[in-house]
Amino acid sequence: MQKCWHFDPSERPTAVELQKNIENISVKEPCSKTKIMRSSDIGPITTNNLHKNSLLSEMIKSAESIMSLLDYSTKSPQIT
Repeated sequence: MQKCWHFDPSERPTAVELQKNIENISVKEPCSKTKIMRSSDIGPITTNNLHKNSLLSEMIKSAESIMSLLDYSTKSPQIT
């Protein structure tokens, strides 16, 4: 996975290499069980995050409303 994000595109795997890697994983996976690990750097979701999300949501709604009004005003006949 990390190779796919290499800054140099020539160092990234080709589609054929990816297919081979995925096939290898799918063959080996039934034999090995995935272990879920806890990570100390993942914390609980706080109410501050929810507050930020709601503010972002309101900003998006406002922007969409403005864009809709601008779109409507450019399509409607102008009264002079």
